[in-house]
Amino acid sequence: MVELEQLNAHNEEQLLRIDRTGILEKFVEPVADTIALAKYGMEQGLEGFCFAIRQNGAYVGILLAGQALDDPADPEEIRGTRFFRILGFVIDRRYQGRGIGSEALKLAVKRVRETYGNVPFLLECDKDNHAARRFYEKNGFVSMGLSSPDNTDDFLILR
Repeated sequence: MVELEQLNAHNEEQLLRIDRTGILEKFVEPVADTIALAKYGMEQGLEGFCFAIRQNGAYVGILLAGQALDDPADPEEIRGTRFFRILGFVIDRRYQGRGIGSEALKLAVKRVRETYGNVPFLLECDKDNHAARRFYEKNGFVSMGLSSPDNTDDFLILR
């Protein structure tokens, strides 16, 4: 059973032990960076959650779903609207391929929408990260048909 737990001092220590072997930093930032970004968002009073993902009591992943700040690199179609970003989402390599990521993503979207309303979610997926793109599309995200200004990422959205 997959459970989400808000980031706290206890689970932060556990999350820093997530095994990212084989996951390129250009695809997903280090867990410590995700935690730092979550803390920054909390300090700034931004809406959202940083979730520790647990499965059968073990900490197996992290997912940050946060209120988006205006960014000139965002697609014009979404600028100026209220939406959330999925950031720093990673499952420990020893637990991948078991459906944990899909279940955690669904739970996170549900929790955000229960708390903040029916907001859309945006994420950027590196064009070379074909596995992540398949994962997100399988979980309801669709390509906006747009790329980041440096042409390395595609924008995907869940409405």
